[in-house]
Amino acid sequence: MAKNKYTFIKKVAPAAKESLILSTVSLGLLVADVIISCAMKGNGGALLGAIGLFAMLVAMYGFYLGIRAISDRGTNYLITALGTIFAGIMSIIWLGVFFLGMP
Repeated sequence: MAKNKYTFIKKVAPAAKESLILSTVSLGLLVADVIISCAMKGNGGALLGAIGLFAMLVAMYGFYLGIRAISDRGTNYLITALGTIFAGIMSIIWLGVFFLGMP
């Protein structure tokens, strides 16, 4: 009779934590962008564009780190999956904002 083998992996890949943190920063910058845009009544100009471009790059780098963290063996994949998916969603949102803002 075969015994069940249970593994309780508690180790989280460092790149997975960074991916989750960077995607959260990107979400925070999105909220800040919306608040600043509303406060300036749509006349944010280059300030909002710079914040948006930086946040888009942060989200894409977070997605890259998450994809790289998936290949780490012996780590917990829950945080890795959450960070990668969240960063991917933020990247798609920022790309949509970028392309919708083009004249």
